[in-house]
Amino acid sequence: MLVTLLMGFCGGVAVYFAVVTHGFGITLASTNLLFQWSSPLSIVIIGGFVLGAVLGVLVFALYLVVKAKKVFLWRQVVAGIVFSGLVGGWWAFIAHDSFLQSKVVAPQKVTWRGQVVGLPEVVGGRVTFLFERMKPVASDQLVGGDWAGLVKYSLPLRVTWEGPAQTIKPGQIWRFPLNIKPSLSHHISGIGYVQSGWGVPQLLDSALTYHQLRFALKQRLLDSYSVYEEPNLEPNQKVVPLLLALLLGDRSLLSDGDWQLFSDTGTAHLIAISGLHIGLVASLAYCLVLYGMRYGLRLVRVRLIGVSVYQLAHLAALVAAWVYGAMAGYSIPTQRACVMVTAVVCLRAFYPVVNPGLSILVSAACVLLFDPVAIVSASFWLTFMAVMFIFLVLQGRLGSLALTRSWIRVQLALFVGLMPLSLWYFGKVAMLGMLSNLVAVPLVGWAVVPLAFIFAVLGCLGDMTGVLASGVFWLLSGLIEGLFSGLALIQSLDAALLFSKPSIMAVLMALLGALLLCLPWAVPSKWAALLMFIPLLGSGISKTPIDRLQVLTSDPLLVVINHHTELVVIGSRYQSVGRIESQFRRYLQQEGIKSALDEPLLSVYRQWISERYFMLKVALQSQGLFQRKAVSIESFSLCKAEPVQLNALSVLSLVSEGVDRCQLLLSGSWGRYLLVGPGDVAEQLAFLDGHREVLTSKEVNGLLIGGNFLLSGALLNVIDPDKVIVRGNDVLDDVSLARIRARDIELVLQ
Repeated sequence: MLVTLLMGFCGGVAVYFAVVTHGFGITLASTNLLFQWSSPLSIVIIGGFVLGAVLGVLVFALYLVVKAKKVFLWRQVVAGIVFSGLVGGWWAFIAHDSFLQSKVVAPQKVTWRGQVVGLPEVVGGRVTFLFERMKPVASDQLVGGDWAGLVKYSLPLRVTWEGPAQTIKPGQIWRFPLNIKPSLSHHISGIGYVQSGWGVPQLLDSALTYHQLRFALKQRLLDSYSVYEEPNLEPNQKVVPLLLALLLGDRSLLSDGDWQLFSDTGTAHLIAISGLHIGLVASLAYCLVLYGMRYGLRLVRVRLIGVSVYQLAHLAALVAAWVYGAMAGYSIPTQRACVMVTAVVCLRAFYPVVNPGLSILVSAACVLLFDPVAIVSASFWLTFMAVMFIFLVLQGRLGSLALTRSWIRVQLALFVGLMPLSLWYFGKVAMLGMLSNLVAVPLVGWAVVPLAFIFAVLGCLGDMTGVLASGVFWLLSGLIEGLFSGLALIQSLDAALLFSKPSIMAVLMALLGALLLCLPWAVPSKWAALLMFIPLLGSGISKTPIDRLQVLTSDPLLVVINHHTELVVIGSRYQSVGRIESQFRRYLQQEGIKSALDEPLLSVYRQWISERYFMLKVALQSQGLFQRKAVSIESFSLCKAEPVQLNALSVLSLVSEGVDRCQLLLSGSWGRYLLVGPGDVAEQLAFLDGHREVLTSKEVNGLLIGGNFLLSGALLNVIDPDKVIVRGNDVLDDVSLARIRARDIELVLQ
């Protein structure tokens, strides 16, 4: 019965978020609630929930009656799943509502009072920190609805302050004039920038928080590093960044090259304190207490009364997990890992022999009970799928394997099992990641992390442990230098492959194939499951039908048109160069394109197609196994009154005399693209009337970028399509939706 209720609850949460995110295809910050509180659908669902609760009580009473008779009733199983599924769906709805209310919904200028949480990141003269809003006062401006959700103010704001007047420390309470913007991240409510031009930041007070201890420990580690560092050792500046990442969850000192190294070798999970680190620390504490007390009590000939060594070991594991989580700042993945460890420890306290599947189910249910939104994050699925595949290849086997063979089998199962999720979330597969993790995981988990804790303790004790701390630091430096050297060698083999994002059906089919491959060797024809990976790896390049018109927004974000052999990049000159570069790199990663460019996207010699827009051509080169890489950038000027032919791409443009504006119509063998620039209705009509012969189309594909969907009524009147296809990470606005419905046009969401 417990398994039935847990499965129903987890399934209800998963189904709700799968529906609102269109199969986990869009970010949660871009979704809307399935219904409003006062809608008729809400009343029906509330009534169904109450009815399900009554039914659940009756079923549970029936279960208690028939339990003694050992009669299995399938009706109680179905009813239990339905009841707990309703509970899970309703709980997910409440969490979704609270999540949306805590998000910044639009750019605006506000004055907020709040507390600095976490460890500030200082880069040059700029400091970035998390700012947790406190209870609003009369002068504060709020974002979101009025309904008091469960976690309305739980998401912090990521704030950047250029040239702060004072040192930012954890626990400080400030009143900031902020320019805030929305963010698609699940972990922050938005992005804020301190604007000192129209307000003065005020330090109001300071509160005691455990982040202050983390801040002091960080400063102590930095001081210890400067004391024990030897000039001739040259650890390539890797020791302190890795120590801070493993001990405090502070990854601000890791360079872009370090991140790229971990990503290309499949070891990025080592520097994010999550289930792996919490589990290793808890296991280490469990083993130390269990075997230490067992042999220690035997030596002193003392017997414990009322408590067993196993119970103390479980308690030590629990305490170690939560203390380590506090040191890491209780980030979302860290909190999730601590809840998982707590669930497993409590389960083992009541049931000495626990089924692995039940422990996974209980852990997942506990995580979703405290944080239902976690189900849309990559770390949730990667963590639980990794544990499931580990149990799958180690449990239920005849005989026992040697430690080395077991470890190799685990790494092989993780590589195969997590490949579909890695492609879905990151678009990358480190083909030699199994080899990297064979050595890196035990090295970091059983050597670097314990030595890092020892060095932190010795560093806090001061000069009395100078010689011992110096020896530990020397050993740590050698291990970390060896780790980075080995990973750099694997990275040099260029075995990290990039793929465009596959479909959800291809991911599910590949996961099923991975489960079949992890079955025992005696299962006949299980290797045929390799064929189930073909849709995942062979998704290829998605082509747009030539007879479909692509409507692209251009104000003010980046537009990239993929022509298989080249990319056409169009953007606004009013964006910062850094943001344009970041968006372009993100696009390359999403499309599975490696970057072999030896120059930035924008340079001083780039030509602009107008006073407002730039247009670039990025050449692509094909490689084996569906791989492509960007090799060169070329700029060209296209803002002319007559059509300009470029390869298979013809460009029609309209320039208003004396007006800083440019609208482009691009058509070629790969499709037709309409770049809609800013302008009033008369200018849009003039542009459309001049190109009616090439705008006729039965289908219009509207690309949603950053909340902008420029699908004007004039455009729909001229084209008169039968169908409008909407794709992207945002929700169609009410105005565009009304325009489509008023013309009886079919709307398709992708």
